[in-house]
Amino acid sequence: MNTQSPVYTQKTECQDCYKCVRVCEFKAIKIEDGHAIVITEACVYCGRCVEVCPAGAKRVRNDLVRLKYMISSGRNLIASVAPSYIACVASSAQNAFINSFVRSGFIGASETALGAQSVSSVLKENIRYGEINITTCCPVVVEIIRKYYSHLVPLLTPLMSPALAHAKQLKNTFGKDCEVVFVGPCIAKKIEADRNPSLISISVSFEEALSIFGDLKEEDSAEFITERAGAGNYYPVEGGMIRTISEARHADNCYMAFSGVDEVRGVLDSIGGIEKCKTLVLELMACRGGCINGPLSGKNKSFLSKRMNVLQKACERENIVASVFKDITAGWDKSCVNTNVYREEDIAAVLKTTGKSREDQQLNCGGCGYDSCRDFAKAIIDKKAERSMCVTYMRRLAQKKANALIKSMPSGVVIADDSLSVIECNLNFARLFIEQADTMFNARPGLEGANLSKILPANICSIFLNVIRTGNDFFEKDIRVENKFYHCSIFLIEKGHVAGGIFQDITSPMMRKKNVIDKAENVINRNLQTVQTIAALLGENAASTEVLLNSIIESFNASEMREDEDE
Repeated sequence: MNTQSPVYTQKTECQDCYKCVRVCEFKAIKIEDGHAIVITEACVYCGRCVEVCPAGAKRVRNDLVRLKYMISSGRNLIASVAPSYIACVASSAQNAFINSFVRSGFIGASETALGAQSVSSVLKENIRYGEINITTCCPVVVEIIRKYYSHLVPLLTPLMSPALAHAKQLKNTFGKDCEVVFVGPCIAKKIEADRNPSLISISVSFEEALSIFGDLKEEDSAEFITERAGAGNYYPVEGGMIRTISEARHADNCYMAFSGVDEVRGVLDSIGGIEKCKTLVLELMACRGGCINGPLSGKNKSFLSKRMNVLQKACERENIVASVFKDITAGWDKSCVNTNVYREEDIAAVLKTTGKSREDQQLNCGGCGYDSCRDFAKAIIDKKAERSMCVTYMRRLAQKKANALIKSMPSGVVIADDSLSVIECNLNFARLFIEQADTMFNARPGLEGANLSKILPANICSIFLNVIRTGNDFFEKDIRVENKFYHCSIFLIEKGHVAGGIFQDITSPMMRKKNVIDKAENVINRNLQTVQTIAALLGENAASTEVLLNSIIESFNASEMREDEDE
């Protein structure tokens, strides 16, 4: 048995989009160090996360290596082929698909629909009249009920799935030493096989099987090693099971079919309010429309064509009478997922750490993957989520850090958009170009919304607009404004939209001293090797160059120290 979960995350591919969290009905995914990890004990293996992951980080366990080993080891393998192959394998290749099992080393292939017919036959004899009966061929639905609606387990009909029933029938016919390989469109069948290795040795997808067969050409007929199935071929579509027990219906009984995890949950949630005076038979399937839309069914056909193909084939074979295998009774255990009770003060404490103390701050935007900020807070308490998942929290945090950095810079800093409207600036920028800067800055922090053209000269504004429009990453120049010179560095933040500028008054005494010191140090660093070479040739006369430059630096540094002491 393969111990790896049928659904897992390839961590290196996860892009932190939280789309899998968003679509998971049971939030069976936790975020660890920014990666979305499947919680095995909470997962129902519906495959929705695999289908929606834009980066392909959610993976389905590939059992192809195991299957090839089983074939090469000469085992007595029989393929139990799900009836949805009619919808998922190209029509021209279906006969060759069935016949290729023998060519690849199998004893042969048989239709899982035979097991479905056995289930329907036994079900008709075991409907609990005057009660609610939940019937399903879907292992996902069974997982949902076992883990999240354990109080409804007694309502499940106590029968094996068609795949398990068929496997047991095959072993009864061909001997216990034969090994059954289920082939179908379902991820959850992998976990069903893992839990029932005495019946199904391995479950693979149609795609995995096709990869062994290679290119398939059209063949006249399909050779199965057992009798052909009839009405069991209706099972892959919603309502197919109910259709096979039509003769057992009574006027006072109600038969209903639902598909899709959200619909299944809605039905299970509402069962408590149903009157038990009538017989109610519910057929539930996790994939919308039935198994023909399974997560491993392939996307080569439309839903309409898939359904039409299955119904047409099933209708053609509806009157085929196949033998019934009745030893398919099963029991269902409960595997409840623990549900925590949350204290209001704990939820409030988490919300406070994400800046959502007030109700109006709880946007419930769903960016984190949860329906509400409160649900997100509960997930953090359960250690299934991280604060960094909250978009608004991270944006505010980034803004605070950016503001703190801008405010702490000794130079003047301004950020403006393509209309020269100020997005943010620091007080030092305002002091460089605005009279009574402190008063204006306090009245309008960051000068947000101010027109940059009324603060800076036209030539500087033109440079701003040029950087934004052309996309030039960086512009640096010393410019004159009235009686002062400024070192101006303008850089692109978002092409066509936003640019930033850093300004230094190089006419101020402090800047003049700093520039001289910087240039002197630059001369020393750039020409040190040359100085050393000349010193070796000319002796003390050349070495005096370095002494002279160092003395300039020391004199300025000493001057600064005296000024600091005077202050």
